[in-house]
Amino acid sequence: MKEIILSFFRNKKLNIIYISSMIILLLIVYIFSLIQNYYIYNINNVLGSLEENRGYIIEDSRKILIDNLKKIIDIEKVEPNYDDNTTIQSYYVVIKNYEDTEKFQKYLNENEAEAYLKETTKMYEIEVLKKNSTLFNILKNLSIVVSLIALYFVIKNLCLTEQKNIAILKVLGFNKAKIISVLFFRLLILLMISIITTILIEYIIHFGYLLFNEKILRNYLKNFSIISNFKLCLFSFISLIINIGYLNLKINKINTLKVLND
Repeated sequence: MKEIILSFFRNKKLNIIYISSMIILLLIVYIFSLIQNYYIYNINNVLGSLEENRGYIIEDSRKILIDNLKKIIDIEKVEPNYDDNTTIQSYYVVIKNYEDTEKFQKYLNENEAEAYLKETTKMYEIEVLKKNSTLFNILKNLSIVVSLIALYFVIKNLCLTEQKNIAILKVLGFNKAKIISVLFFRLLILLMISIITTILIEYIIHFGYLLFNEKILRNYLKNFSIISNFKLCLFSFISLIINIGYLNLKINKINTLKVLND
């Protein structure tokens, strides 16, 4: 089996084209993901770390509202606001994690309470970052779709260029499952080379960023690196498995006698 798999690597030029194409596509997905997540990181961990972006005035005097809120999300600070008669009119609440903003707003809506940020000076910056994050999320998803289509064409081209070898395997008595496994392992080897090369390039990019950028970026890249590599590998293997179905259909259509006689 090992010799048969290795025999499919004779066409070095074609293999280089396959690997280069996959590296470029994986890098595009990675870069869009890197930029999108950097915007999210800035929203949640940079601007979101400022109290002015987490401090809300809740225009409601119900103490039970605040008590139940503490059970849902982490609260950093609660300060009641009194009127002239020492009656609670509202609460100043600082949520601990900016990521909990949606849960906070949802809870208030469900309990018919209103809240607004005490300070709104940074709201425009956050909105811009959110729009940019959405844009790069769309671009990332589009590049994933393009990568899936590209992998499909790689497999299609592989079947066309290796028709004779596939026909020979059929004549030698290999069943469809074994032929698919041979082609699968070839694609897997090409994919692994592409992934490893992409990760090496990724770390070169990270190193360049770390040399010229601030501490915020250092902390972000350290966390993003592990997650991105896991997602990169998972995405690649899922793409390969999805496209293996095409191999099954294509092998059935290969006319052994016709291919060997050509």
